[in-house]
Amino acid sequence: MPAPAEHVLRLLEAHAFYADRVDWTAAATGVAEALARGLSLDEALKPVFAALGDRHSSLRQAEGGTHTAASALPDGHQGRTGYLRLPGFTGDHRSSAAKRYVKAAWALLRPPCPRGWVLDLRGNRGGNLFPMLAAAGPLLGADARLAYLKRGGNRLTYRYARGTVYADDRRLLSVRRPPSDLPDAPLAVLTDARTASSAEGVLVACLGRAAGVRVFGAPTAGVPTGNVSHLLPDGSTLAITTSLATDRLGRSYDGPLPPDDPGGTEATAAAWLEANLT
Repeated sequence: MPAPAEHVLRLLEAHAFYADRVDWTAAATGVAEALARGLSLDEALKPVFAALGDRHSSLRQAEGGTHTAASALPDGHQGRTGYLRLPGFTGDHRSSAAKRYVKAAWALLRPPCPRGWVLDLRGNRGGNLFPMLAAAGPLLGADARLAYLKRGGNRLTYRYARGTVYADDRRLLSVRRPPSDLPDAPLAVLTDARTASSAEGVLVACLGRAAGVRVFGAPTAGVPTGNVSHLLPDGSTLAITTSLATDRLGRSYDGPLPPDDPGGTEATAAAWLEANLT
């Protein structure tokens, strides 16, 4: 078997969360046979990814050029209830673009502030978790915890506090002049089938919130898991699912997150908020 294929299989066996689902000897034989038939490596690996069953691991071929599309900024409006749309963020969380993204969301969360909020994650396919977590941070509640459970039982916990996102006690992203937290405002979250990956992580961070949270819309994409990317010598990238998202109550997720109110819209979410305002 070519060295790149062996390398990929070793990485998957060593790091994939569900590695014990795969017969790695049989997998190596199957990949070698597929390559001998002239299939590409990504085609040859499809049965291996299917056996893992995490729906999130993948091999992405190298892309030509260096252009990176700019991420859309959060937007929304205020009334008796507030509305914040959180699009995906693609890029480095240490960049000026990440801070612009966070500040755009925070501009909507400053006083005078509504007493209830709709957080719209529809169409958010994910990206870099940390700016999204900071942007939504004031709405998450003081006890917010988003952990990723690794194979073997270890956890890495992310939290937001006063403008900063931490991984355990390590500071990842800090933006100055955050708005006050809004832990007592009821929160309605909108999701759809395109709410994926780190956007599902933001949803998990909302769950279990003391002031109440209700999810409206459609089940999410079903990949609320943590991936680690490995750059291969040919420029392709192997993304390996290594952990499961876990909420503040200790519940882990590895499939679509269902809404509390299937088919719910921004209007029904706002109506729920109105009914829960005191």
